Amino acid sequence: MTVTTSAVNAAFDRVDSFLQSAPVLEVLFARRLAGRSEPEDAETADILAAELLAMRAEDGSWEGSLVRTAESLLLLGQLLHDQKREERCNTSVAWLLHQKDQPGRFAERCTPDRHKLSICAHFMEGFFSPGPRQDSFEHLTLSNGLLLRDDEDARLAASALALRAIARWSDLPADLAWQLRAMDNLATMSFRPVYKPVIGAGAFTVVLSALVSIEQTPERRELLQAAFNRLVALQRGDGSWPDLEAVHAAELLLLAVENGYSSQALEGALQRCAELLVVTQHENGSWSNVPDPQRTYIGWRILRHAAFSEKANTPR
Repeated sequence: MTVTTSAVNAAFDRVDSFLQSAPVLEVLFARRLAGRSEPEDAETADILAAELLAMRAEDGSWEGSLVRTAESLLLLGQLLHDQKREERCNTSVAWLLHQKDQPGRFAERCTPDRHKLSICAHFMEGFFSPGPRQDSFEHLTLSNGLLLRDDEDARLAASALALRAIARWSDLPADLAWQLRAMDNLATMSFRPVYKPVIGAGAFTVVLSALVSIEQTPERRELLQAAFNRLVALQRGDGSWPDLEAVHAAELLLLAVENGYSSQALEGALQRCAELLVVTQHENGSWSNVPDPQRTYIGWRILRHAAFSEKANTPR
């Protein structure tokens, strides 16, 4: 695929124009990231955060859902990006912590295949449960549009989201060490073909997004760098991935770059993804026939990163 720098810049301009004209909260994040925040944006973000908190139940959850609660706390983290602690989030963090080791958590069951891979209850503890086993979470769609078709994948992703949300607003309790070790082990398994029948690529992206968002020990950095390299190696020449939508793979790689994992290989993968977005973009700047602010914002970030990288590498 051959896409010129001018084509990438033009695609970014189209999505930027589309996003800036849309009445969605993602425009606040885009303006902030681009250094174009308007005077009223901070007040708008505070109002939206208050409205989101007003939708919370008395027990601290949103709709009694692990995923909804974790994603709401992460959204609050974006709206209140300059705050490291927020007392109003304490009850929600406590609610999430109460779901740890409850029935229905990932790896609760043991099968011969899972036992052989050390991803069953005999080896993994400390995961959060999105609900009992009689409640199927097949075809769970996260707020970023990631579809988790398998119930066990959804339970793993839900637990990883909860861990990431807790880490955003509080120190991680010592008794989460079990889950952290287990997730580090899962990271070493990520994007290896031998594990595809057991854990899907989408679930791995959520696990790695959580791990890259918390404290980075030298050991964790090494295993995450290897995981990102494997993800890059799986990318096709046209910028797509065999078992994962390009926007979700690229969203993870962007998060990796933002947390200090930049490399020539990662930058190349993001550039190829940007080129794919160029050729699949609609004339109005979006990539969907229905309103999809999250996907549009992710596409905006990918194209902006590619355009910025091109400018930075252009000889003067």
